[in-house]
Formats: sequence, C-alpha cells, structure tokens
Amino acid sequence: MIHFVINPKLITFARYPSYKQMIGDALSEDRCKELMQKTKELQQWVKTML
Repeated sequence: MIHFVINPKLITFARYPSYKQMIGDALSEDRCKELMQKTKELQQWVKTML
C-alpha cells in the first residue's frame, strides 16, 4: 500500500502570493518530481478502485 502525506499548511498558504513564493522556494526540483510521481501513482490506484 502506498501512503501519501498532504500538508494542510501548504494548501492554506498557497492562497497568498507571498506564501506561494515561500512554498516555491522551499520545494526543490527533485521534491517536486517526487510529489508528481506519487500523485500519478495515487491517480492510478484510484482508477483501479473505480
């Protein structure tokens, strides 16, 4: 089973431009690629459950 972590603070902070900048600065290219891969895996898993 794959476990995913959603950080509510990122969702809340993304509302304001200055927070978007902070999030953008905090995420490396490798971390973004990792999140994208996990998102794709989750999407595939959800499709198998339908």
